[in-house]
Amino acid sequence: MKIYKNKDLSSYNSFGLGVRSAYFLEVEEEDELPRALETADELTLGNFMFLGGGSNVLFCGDYKGAVIHLAFGGLEYHETGRNQVLVEAGAGVSWHDLVTFTTQQGWWGLENLALIPGSVGAAPIQNIGAYGVEQGDCFDSLGGLPLNGPPISYAKEDCAFGYRNSIFKQELKNNFVITRVRYLLDTQPNPRLEYQDLKLRFEKKLGKASVTHTSYHDNASA
Repeated sequence: MKIYKNKDLSSYNSFGLGVRSAYFLEVEEEDELPRALETADELTLGNFMFLGGGSNVLFCGDYKGAVIHLAFGGLEYHETGRNQVLVEAGAGVSWHDLVTFTTQQGWWGLENLALIPGSVGAAPIQNIGAYGVEQGDCFDSLGGLPLNGPPISYAKEDCAFGYRNSIFKQELKNNFVITRVRYLLDTQPNPRLEYQDLKLRFEKKLGKASVTHTSYHDNASA
């Protein structure tokens, strides 16, 4: 873990605002997280926040507390034997990097969610989505750490995913840190083309009039 004082946050928020935080704790290994929480609490008397890619954060001025940045990544996977593969990513992995990796492997499920900014650890919190697909559609489970308790895992049915919503925005808000996320992806082609723009594009290009005319109205955000 690295600790910085008066850290410039311009590269940690999508608006590029040149604000600063009194302390900045960069957590490079997952097992460093408990110590990071203790350190941030001691330095600022409980005034700390977690910051991933900063795509949903607008700073109005310098932050007087401590920023905890989860910088650990890692990608692991194994096939389940049912034409599916279970992919696990660390919270610090860029979401787009995860999507790029899975599509390069020929795995299906996350491709509609390419180019959404932010980190993997933030994706389940608001159940990001775009083009008729949400991350919850192929979500398997996640692991994390309560602010006051031992590590715990949550299966899909425990997460209460809804439109841009989850248990992590409600009951567990500000009380749980996601460290790893797992997705169950198809190893055989399984495109999701129900979204209106995708349907029209592929009908025109491939001549497939069988694509349904369901229209979705999604906002890509993370």
